Amino acid sequence: MKVIHVGLGDFGYSWFHDVLQKDERIEIIGLVDQNIKEIREQKDFPGLADAVFFESIPEALETLRPDFIINATPPKVHKTIDMLALKAGIPVLSEKPIAESLPDAADILSASRQYATPLMIAENYRYMEIARRAKHLLESGAIGPIHSVTVDFFRSHHMTNYLKDLKHPLLLDVSIHHFDVLRYLTSAEVKEVFATSWNPSWSWYKGLPCLNASLEMESEIKVSYRGSLCSPVNSTGWFGNWRIEGSLGGYGAL
Repeated sequence: MKVIHVGLGDFGYSWFHDVLQKDERIEIIGLVDQNIKEIREQKDFPGLADAVFFESIPEALETLRPDFIINATPPKVHKTIDMLALKAGIPVLSEKPIAESLPDAADILSASRQYATPLMIAENYRYMEIARRAKHLLESGAIGPIHSVTVDFFRSHHMTNYLKDLKHPLLLDVSIHHFDVLRYLTSAEVKEVFATSWNPSWSWYKGLPCLNASLEMESEIKVSYRGSLCSPVNSTGWFGNWRIEGSLGGYGAL
């Protein structure tokens, strides 16, 4: 498949170097970044003798016809780039999140449907094997109806790029995955949320990297969530540590 790759910052170059370059099914026919000249001087782009470099996505789409584009730009420009591709009937594989706001996300979804062109978001935790296996066990009725879920997530993580300046880096970049998995595993939506976030004295973040949240979901499921991106000890995996209890038993340490 032929692809135009848009965005060559930290995430974008990782896509190029660690994913696209290692997949023989992919042919990179174009690379797009507003600072393409500086980036070409700083980074190596092996195997791209026939690829074309562009400074704007409109220029790239006017010149080339890819099978899809990868959108690895900051969220603030996701909508602009996605709309151009979708209107041209070109599928999009985008870095998370869909957009910076719910209205923008809704507009992108509407455009995907209007132009009958697919858009997919990378790194969706509910498609990981561990989540699928847990879902199967819960649906088997092994622990009965779920009544409570506890999630602990603790990392010492230095964000880069636009992420380091987010007001709520944990919530917007990581916890969104855990909350979506909650909805997936419980087959329930959240009814009420009480949450508090803060920035400890030793933190390297500008925003609020720590969060405690209590959620009440449909079917009276109670959820306790604790997380931090600047925890100095006992890091969890990116999925976090989960404890799910039902009337007949429970699962722990997912």
